[in-house]
Amino acid sequence: MEFMAACSRQVVGHFSAQAMELIAAKEGFQFAYDLGFHDIVLEMDAQGAVDRINSNEECFEPKGNLVEDINEMQMVV
Repeated sequence: MEFMAACSRQVVGHFSAQAMELIAAKEGFQFAYDLGFHDIVLEMDAQGAVDRINSNEECFEPKGNLVEDINEMQMVV
């Protein structure tokens, strides 16, 4: 495996740990896609966020929009 790219973002506000993991996943997918990568593997150490992303159930929590965005990005890449 080789190093491809890195990014960082400043996020303003107060978020739960799971919400931040989901924000990072969304930003990471978008960053990789913008760089032209289309075979993207997302690795996370936050089991709750992974479970939420892999769940087929609709999420009505505030972070549901993040999960929906991530799932849509997975279909594009």
